[in-house]
Amino acid sequence: MKKKIILILLLMRVLCLSADNKFYVKKIVIKGLNKTKEKTFLKIAGIKLGQEWNKEIKKRCLRRLNNRKSFVDVKISEEKEGKSINLYISAKDKWSIIPFPMFSFGEDSSFGGAIAQTNLLGRQQLLLFTLLKQYGALNYRGVFVDPNFINRRWQFIISGGRSKNKIEEFYRDTKFVNSLIGYRMSEHTILSLAYHFSNYKFSEYLDNLILVDGNSHAIGLTFEYDKRNILDDYTKGFYLKSVIKRELPCSEFSITRFIVNYENYINILKNHTLLISNSFCLSSKSQRGQGYLLGGFGGEFTLPLKSYENYAYSYGNVISGTAEYRVPFIQGKSFFLSAVAFYDYAFASDKTERILNSSFYSSAGVSLRLYLKNIMVPAFQFFYAYNFELKKFKIGVSVGMGSN
Repeated sequence: MKKKIILILLLMRVLCLSADNKFYVKKIVIKGLNKTKEKTFLKIAGIKLGQEWNKEIKKRCLRRLNNRKSFVDVKISEEKEGKSINLYISAKDKWSIIPFPMFSFGEDSSFGGAIAQTNLLGRQQLLLFTLLKQYGALNYRGVFVDPNFINRRWQFIISGGRSKNKIEEFYRDTKFVNSLIGYRMSEHTILSLAYHFSNYKFSEYLDNLILVDGNSHAIGLTFEYDKRNILDDYTKGFYLKSVIKRELPCSEFSITRFIVNYENYINILKNHTLLISNSFCLSSKSQRGQGYLLGGFGGEFTLPLKSYENYAYSYGNVISGTAEYRVPFIQGKSFFLSAVAFYDYAFASDKTERILNSSFYSSAGVSLRLYLKNIMVPAFQFFYAYNFELKKFKIGVSVGMGSN
């Protein structure tokens, strides 16, 4: 009986000590911001007065601020007053208004410019306009992003514009409007619902290829699981994204897409990052030119193959992957330079059951990337890649957003 009483008393003591070790935020002092509103900053960080504070919450707070890629030199110091904590947070805003040129040199050379307002009204909203001359046409795009729509859990994106691209041996002229609303279900998961409108016009250059113009109305459901920790070009953790996109009854097409993308960032040496990325992209009833595109740096529904021209091929089903080894070797006060070795590959087919027994494309090479710490996109990239299919090398230079 005595032993039971002693055990109960010890347990109560442990619980009391555990409760006594809790600290709560009494004061928050933010220094270094020149535009972002403190309310917005705290919303991004996910902290408020009176909440519990510990090492895990501090780690989570730093991750949120660094992963946003909107601040530099983020630091948090603490001052204890009994069971209260005073937080002193220092961070600097990245440039909020960014005009920059956009160049891409190669067979499909393009040039233009963009202006981005990355911190509209001090609320970390993004407003972006781009103009790009390519294939004799003026491509344009406007994007608005509110990452704290309503509150930190909700995000809203709307974009629209016009783009003309050469796909294989024909040209596709697209006018589009996209909108998305996303909900953060937990610290690492986001569920999004999107509406996509596109008007397609094709210029045929192949006699045996039938391409149908028309309007596409589609909805998409996206699930994201993000465990990455990002600091400049140094990333660790993994990222998973799955997308289902289906045409609506009012659409002139009947395409269904299913995409799974997985990225794993492995840190072998200090500040060195090995990226292993794989994408599984399937579709049904997609005509040529509306499938998944291969070539260049990649993008939405475009898989990267750096030794090929942008949009070199179009297929209904693709399994692709990329391996990159990133080494930041020069760190300046306002910039850093990274060397990257890469390998890209893709299995592609218009028939799902033949995807691993059809066309295979691959490339390998090295690139040099220049980042300015006050800008959220790479400022410059030079790459030298070998095309295993054509057995030739390709040299490429990109400035501005084309460097992603």
